[in-house]
Amino acid sequence: MLIQNLTNACIVIKGEKEKIIIDPWFEDGIYLGTWHNFPRVSEKKLINSLKDVGFCLITHLHKDHFNIETIKKYLKKSTQFILPKVFGYQVMLNTLKNNGFNHIEILDCGVTLFETNEFSIRSIEPLNTSGLIDITKNELSIDAGFSVYSKKHNKKLIFLADNNLYDVDKVKKNIDLLDSPDLIAFSYSGFASDYPFNYKFSDEEMVEICNSLEEIRFNKQIKCLHLIKPKNILVYSSEFIPVHEHSKKWMEIFPRIWTSNKFSVAERYAVASLATGYAMYPDDSLEINNNGDFVPNINEIDNIELYREMIEYADSIKLDNYYNQFSNDNTSADEIIDLLKKASLNYKNALIRNNLSPSQVLNFMSDDIYLGSISIDGEFFNHGSAEIDSKSLYIDCELFILKKILLNQEHWNDASLSMRISWDRIPNVYCSDTFNALNYLRN
Repeated sequence: MLIQNLTNACIVIKGEKEKIIIDPWFEDGIYLGTWHNFPRVSEKKLINSLKDVGFCLITHLHKDHFNIETIKKYLKKSTQFILPKVFGYQVMLNTLKNNGFNHIEILDCGVTLFETNEFSIRSIEPLNTSGLIDITKNELSIDAGFSVYSKKHNKKLIFLADNNLYDVDKVKKNIDLLDSPDLIAFSYSGFASDYPFNYKFSDEEMVEICNSLEEIRFNKQIKCLHLIKPKNILVYSSEFIPVHEHSKKWMEIFPRIWTSNKFSVAERYAVASLATGYAMYPDDSLEINNNGDFVPNINEIDNIELYREMIEYADSIKLDNYYNQFSNDNTSADEIIDLLKKASLNYKNALIRNNLSPSQVLNFMSDDIYLGSISIDGEFFNHGSAEIDSKSLYIDCELFILKKILLNQEHWNDASLSMRISWDRIPNVYCSDTFNALNYLRN
């Protein structure tokens, strides 16, 4: 049996006669033209690796995990899709069906078992509900994972993608499913976020924030790994390259964060978890031989050379097809203000319906021009200048992007991941209710 990590969270498991792919994403320019695959994978290798895939497992809704363009290009209509029954699964289900993929199984997390000739598959519920800093339980988490059991090799393989090991209580609840896996793969960094890169911090503050968050992530996940007791670990996911001017700060800060070296991260996790650690790139693989041994075929990559290639690739992307679509967009500030007024009604109703209590006033800007504000109670107002409040969130982006968000043509979370929105929190405190409520600010 062979295991590959082609890119980001995309895993290929090749058995004797069956092949499974998890979270395939090879479409460049997702999240408003920003995210590209990196390291690059040749078309020849993609076609060869994805040939004869019989089963496709999707962990969650984000476009770098559930990518319908990749699915349409590389997978056959006969492919059997397996989705976890978590928040957003209906969107994935309907998207697949609308594109002619009708072989779909929905797994109740930790309950439903899907059997193939060679594998037994279960889905794993969100384990990251406690968050990284904010320990308030967030039951709206969309992230799931999968347990894939090889019948021939008697091996339990767990792939969590972005379902980070944060919530100890959730891990304990699911310990029968998670206990003593032969391999567990999990996300090792927080680079798939615009925080703190698109916030008003100095470079040194950004480096300090990133490294501090990575330490918190490491310690939380190690605590859970001690409960799980894996034999082998694989650090993966959250690996890509952002392009264009708005991503330059990300590129500058990236090499200064300790998790930018995936092999060093794997080694540190391995030592702390008393397991054997692996990190892989597209040309690497892990083989499980007939004796049940893990045989790595891995070439460690020079991190300096990798970063040089990242810069060269980012500099080579001159055209932004997403922006070209709106080169003649004539959205006006008055139009946005009107949309904000209407969207604030949905926002206000969502606060009541979902029992949300945001603590931050929302102030909307475009190129530093004030558009309006929404109070913590969901009331829109415009007094000619931003609200001076003890707790405020300033949101600045181009008018046409804000228009698409408010018209529900783009999701707030997608726009955030695009790094095309600038944020400023005063004070710098994360409020989960404000973040969750913001997703309902749309017409």
